[in-house]
Amino acid sequence: MNKIFRYWRCVAVLALAVPVLGTGAATLNPLRVAVFSDPDGGSTSSNCINSTLRILRTNEGFQAAIIGPAAIRAGGLDNYDVVVFPGGSGSGEAEALQQNGCSMVERFVARGGGFVGTCAGAFLAVLGYNTASSWLELVNARAIDVEHWKRGEGSVQIQVINSNNVILAGCSNVFSAQYFNGPLLMPGDSTNLPGYEQDAIYLTDVHSNLPANIMPGTTCMTTSRYKLGRCVLFSFHPELTPGLEQMDVRAVKWAAGRLDSASASAPEPPPCREMVRASVREQYPSLFEFYKYLHSHPELSGQEANSAARLAEELGKAGFQVTAGVGSHGVVGVLSNGAGPTVLVRTELDALPVKEKTGLPYASTVVTTNAQGQEVPVAHACGHDLHMTCLIGVARVLGHLKEHWQGTLVFIGQPAEETGQGARAMLADGLFQRFPRPDFCLALHDSAELPAGRLGYTPGWTQANVDSVDILIHGVGGHGAYPHKTKDPVVLAAQIVLDLQTIVSREVRPGEPAVVTVGSIHGGTRYNVIPDEVRLQLTVRSYTDEVRRQTLEAIKRIVRGQAIAAGIPEDLFPEVTIADDSTPALWNPPDLARRMAGVFRAWFGETNVSEEKPTMGGEDFARYGRTEPKVPIFMFRLGAVAPEAYAESQRTGQPLPSLHSPLWAPLPEPAIKTGVTAMSAAVLELMPPPRQ
Repeated sequence: MNKIFRYWRCVAVLALAVPVLGTGAATLNPLRVAVFSDPDGGSTSSNCINSTLRILRTNEGFQAAIIGPAAIRAGGLDNYDVVVFPGGSGSGEAEALQQNGCSMVERFVARGGGFVGTCAGAFLAVLGYNTASSWLELVNARAIDVEHWKRGEGSVQIQVINSNNVILAGCSNVFSAQYFNGPLLMPGDSTNLPGYEQDAIYLTDVHSNLPANIMPGTTCMTTSRYKLGRCVLFSFHPELTPGLEQMDVRAVKWAAGRLDSASASAPEPPPCREMVRASVREQYPSLFEFYKYLHSHPELSGQEANSAARLAEELGKAGFQVTAGVGSHGVVGVLSNGAGPTVLVRTELDALPVKEKTGLPYASTVVTTNAQGQEVPVAHACGHDLHMTCLIGVARVLGHLKEHWQGTLVFIGQPAEETGQGARAMLADGLFQRFPRPDFCLALHDSAELPAGRLGYTPGWTQANVDSVDILIHGVGGHGAYPHKTKDPVVLAAQIVLDLQTIVSREVRPGEPAVVTVGSIHGGTRYNVIPDEVRLQLTVRSYTDEVRRQTLEAIKRIVRGQAIAAGIPEDLFPEVTIADDSTPALWNPPDLARRMAGVFRAWFGETNVSEEKPTMGGEDFARYGRTEPKVPIFMFRLGAVAPEAYAESQRTGQPLPSLHSPLWAPLPEPAIKTGVTAMSAAVLELMPPPRQ
């Protein structure tokens, strides 16, 4: 969906920025802007220069003047705050910047000056290249339509990119790459790319369909060449792009540091943001009551009838059309609000067979009978009660703010997440056929490792493939005093357990995460009796499907091989069973993850959003992104630890109670408020209202 929308988002973060020696809000002297004039640029260059001058001179706060290559070489930039290279100029600016190794411009930027390049020539020049052939050399391309690229026409086809110092931001109708060996930034990759220091970032031709209020405005890229100043590079021609005047103005202001978040001249947060926060504050008391009820009334996987009914009731009150009984106890609520994208938000319903020991006044005392007929305690030791509460809070917020989004919401309450069966059951019952098929799927999960009020995200692999493996090892039993008359399954089991450890250490490629854990081993009844069988239970974790297949096949091969080595007859070979409740690995598409992280930082601040390492835990939310055609999905982590407990743990090294612990107790107020606000922000980002 929304290729154009993702394209706009890409433009919004084109800033190549590092901390600036900028003027503060109190310094409101006119910005001194040097507009570069290329004597060899021809009529196109002249038109672009005139348009840029007109834009700057008709807006208060600017003093704009033309500057040429000779003046730049003579140090003429010293008298300006920002230098602008308008679209259309090319060889002259390249020549100017090439002189003395770009030393004059580098010196200007290093002192805190701003650089705004609005054409391809500026991009090449700032890197120290001055011809289209150098562009070919730069990206090590094997095929490129140079003439069309120079004119901004048609489609630029680059077959191979092999450069570690250039980031390309392209749009679908201008740029395409089939293979690449260096960093490639495509639309939607809106924040930091860890591990790279870019010399430049460039957006290919932007000539139409761009709203005037979109503009680089956040520090999102480091630059190895320019350490202090701000460089903005994008390609558009003012005379060809009506309505982009404010983009010009904001670019120059931003490059000069006048749009810093700490500046009084920085734009105010959108009114919608404060409306969301006000709504969350207003409804928190009722959400807390809902949370306490769910916490004290947990239900095991497959038994979530009451939780489903309460969720359906609340979704209905928020204006959703509700369908119950989807995939057993699953609940689906749909709220349509005009044409636009469809966004699915998911929560889980089930709890765990754990005896709660938190001491909370609303702690669970529930005891029930599980599917095996055993009497067990039940508690929300994984935070699904918190997730359900956040879902209802988001439903209420968005139901009240329909003028701020457009499209269709699909909110689901999923059963049986803990057993890995719920997502599969809902999909099998027609979730994507009976109801609007989503363009995006979102979910959150509470974190026992982040303080309440903080958010975490992980691009790429986030959680693992999870497989449960049962191994039944047969033997020939007998008296412990006469082992030579037996085929001892205990010894065979011990050999198998040890040999299984070589799968990860000696068979899986180093750097590919995998886990093979033997969590249960049972066999025998007395000291002096060699049993007929031993049972092993394994959990197997991986990220990629290839490593998953390799690991499971290795388990079967090792078990069979050890049985043969032990002389076990073929009719008594061990039985290896892979349970059908496996969970696929969860992949957060990096572009979507970074886009959401940018939203969270804008709403909560840099210090409250962190990139977290992937884990080997399992989450069947992954299935919603595995159904063809695949839907982009994103799960983020919601900090829920009391800040003082988190600080004490960091100070002493004492571990905090983990998820699934009988002691796990999220801190409700900041966790609920942050969860509702963050998910609302994510949905609003993906479902913008029509532009006025």
